[in-house]
Amino acid sequence: MTSYRIIDNPETVDYTTKCCARTTDGIYYQIPKDFFRLHPSLVRRKLLLLEPFDVPIDSETMNPLLLALEKVAILSIQATGDGSTDEERLPWMRNLSKKQLKFVYGCLGITSWDGKDAIPFYEKTMPDVNEVVWVKIARVTDASAVVHLLEYGKKEGSIPYTEVTRKRVRSMGKLIKVGRNEAAQVQRIDREKGYIDLSKKQVTAQESRECEARFKKGNDVRSIMCHVADICEVPPMELMEKIAFPLYRRTADKHAWEWLVELNQSKDVQGILGPLNLPQNIIDTLMDTLTKSIRPKMLTLFAEVEITCFECDGVDAIRDVLIVGRTLGNKDPKLAMTVAIVGPPKYSLRIRTEFESEGLNLLTEVIDKMKVEIARRRGQLKVVTSPQATVTQDKDERIMMSKMRRKERTNTGVSVNRLFFFCVSFLFFFILINYFYKVTIHRKVQTKKRNGMRVKEKKEEK
Repeated sequence: MTSYRIIDNPETVDYTTKCCARTTDGIYYQIPKDFFRLHPSLVRRKLLLLEPFDVPIDSETMNPLLLALEKVAILSIQATGDGSTDEERLPWMRNLSKKQLKFVYGCLGITSWDGKDAIPFYEKTMPDVNEVVWVKIARVTDASAVVHLLEYGKKEGSIPYTEVTRKRVRSMGKLIKVGRNEAAQVQRIDREKGYIDLSKKQVTAQESRECEARFKKGNDVRSIMCHVADICEVPPMELMEKIAFPLYRRTADKHAWEWLVELNQSKDVQGILGPLNLPQNIIDTLMDTLTKSIRPKMLTLFAEVEITCFECDGVDAIRDVLIVGRTLGNKDPKLAMTVAIVGPPKYSLRIRTEFESEGLNLLTEVIDKMKVEIARRRGQLKVVTSPQATVTQDKDERIMMSKMRRKERTNTGVSVNRLFFFCVSFLFFFILINYFYKVTIHRKVQTKKRNGMRVKEKKEEK
């Protein structure tokens, strides 16, 4: 692992593996991101900045702090201690102010909400019967697997081995692994004792995908609320009760994450956050956090056209028209357009952007300009596929879809290897039976021929 160092120009920092911090006295530090990755959510929350960020620490305090961070990143997070009072902190942390401690805790992965008492996603404390929940396997016993319900404050539940899969398995450890996240259906609840029995084999692949998508949205909402609470110095649960829970109750079929996405896009603070009566500093911090954390998906906008020109300079005319379209489509760097040949006379126009309406308008404008240009050269342009958008499936979605298909095969008990083995065995026995049948028929025919020859010889002798 590389070490930190002081730099003169922050533009020379490789932000893919490092980040840049500026102290109060104007000193730039190049810090490896390994120092910060002791907490899983810090990569999304703090390490996406491609520019220097200010820290409330001078260079004299920063040097021993980074030295300690380097040791902690090499050893483990346990070396920092998890105490909150001055007596429980390490000696080098006792003299830091509240802002300095906040920066140190963020670097070390010690946060005010990620402890034994996790923040629940929803207002209700227990799930409903037959509800599909997202769980994490904590430990495995002789007869069941103990799981944590991640959406309900890490409440404990149990999955009996009889409810894991429908097919017969020799080793249950291949299907139940500690630390894996799964979707499970609630079978029984004892609200007095707090027992929750779940089933994994009752969950279909579609329900598992929907549950995982719902968990990711709820986790993003909780992460945003906790981040805002950490900045505004208020309890995270209080902010969940003021913002997240009312958004969940507002519309039954609309997730709180969708309300936050709509707030980030429309900036309608009064219409969405007005009934909540929030302080202005919380609203400002929330809007700033939403701008950095919620980003729309990249879209691929495309259109296909057929360009023909049967004049003497037809090839040059088509080339000039394509150059005109590419030049017009690359004026805005956010809407860079590419022109590619599909097969003469068909050509494709593509734009990869997150601004759908602007990109579609640009494609329409480019096609109109190309029509005018090719008509001036006595050619013709025909629109084969009108401008439209498709959502690009990222790597995480492809991995999730492959996992869901594999899980669906496991739950139904159908295995590709078993199906292949069955087909090969059936083919082998079919060939074997056919061979013996032909051999038997051949022997019978030969026997009849020999008997006929003997009868004929006896008649000739007589």
